[in-house]
Amino acid sequence: KKVFRPPYGMIKIRLLKKIKQLGYSIVMWDVLSKDYDQRLNSQLILEKIIQNTTPGSIIVFHDNIKAKSKVLELLPLYLKHFSDIGFKFKSI
Repeated sequence: KKVFRPPYGMIKIRLLKKIKQLGYSIVMWDVLSKDYDQRLNSQLILEKIIQNTTPGSIIVFHDNIKAKSKVLELLPLYLKHFSDIGFKFKSI
């Protein structure tokens, strides 16, 4: 399945139509980790993303140099927390 996440959650109608013509499904999210924000410490980010996650949530972690160290720290903790309380993870 081909999926597309619009940067910043914004997309123009013309681009949306073209993406759909190319066979992509648009995927949005409901939890933004803000892992790129150097002003936020990891503990605060973890608390906020856990607090804002509900069954079916899609969370955004970033795969860039600004976020790398926080993602490597936070993602395993986030996954463990929700695994421990019975959440299941699925690919889109």
